[in-house]
Amino acid sequence: MDKQKLEEADRLFRKMVRKFVKERDRVLIEGITLPALLVLHRIARDGEQRLGDLAAQLDFTSGAITALCDKLEEKGFALRRRGADRRAVLLDITEQGREMVRRNRNIDGRCISVLFEGFSEDELAAQIKTYQKIFDNLKHYSEDIIRLPAEHAAQTEAARQIKDQEPAGVTDRFSTYDSNRRQIMKITVNGNEVIAEKELTVDELLVVAKVEMPEYVTVQVNDELVERDDFATTLLQDGDAVEFLYFMGGGQV
Repeated sequence: MDKQKLEEADRLFRKMVRKFVKERDRVLIEGITLPALLVLHRIARDGEQRLGDLAAQLDFTSGAITALCDKLEEKGFALRRRGADRRAVLLDITEQGREMVRRNRNIDGRCISVLFEGFSEDELAAQIKTYQKIFDNLKHYSEDIIRLPAEHAAQTEAARQIKDQEPAGVTDRFSTYDSNRRQIMKITVNGNEVIAEKELTVDELLVVAKVEMPEYVTVQVNDELVERDDFATTLLQDGDAVEFLYFMGGGQV
């Protein structure tokens, strides 16, 4: 397969995802974000819902769904209560919330038409097939990538064993790493230089930087969006430029 075309497809896909997230999170509807409106539409249609079920259905983290519910309650659009077993938290829409949904009943349709207007039936059918194929590939995306370091480690160990078996005086064909040497790297976080004494994952940087509401932060490394599921496995490198972006309240912070 043409490597140049693969890289261009990857670049455009990531660019599209970043642009969608930025544009979506700029929108405020009567003081709430589009994800919050999505929650409100779901309980307006299906009735009272467990927060855990809402999070699973809408692909939100537990922290994100809690923050959205806080905002909906603050605006008087929804109300939480404890379930019969006291462990489940339920969310239901208020009359004020129903009126708000009725006033803005065309928002969902407009969100879709803005994205896909101008495409022919054949083009839409082709897009659906493409998105489904990407979705299917994503099912094993993390497993495939995570497996690579283990394979690299096995190759390094095999090389070390071969090196150890070489007679004395043979030229070293393999690079060695001094485990006692302190590693220093410099990265830029939201325009500020940060010096770290070891490689950091995105998750570790969130802790080191004491990021508030990390479940709501979008992370870009060198202008590339990092998926939340990859925070724990994405290693930052010397010279990386990291951006923490917040979209709560209808805009980037």
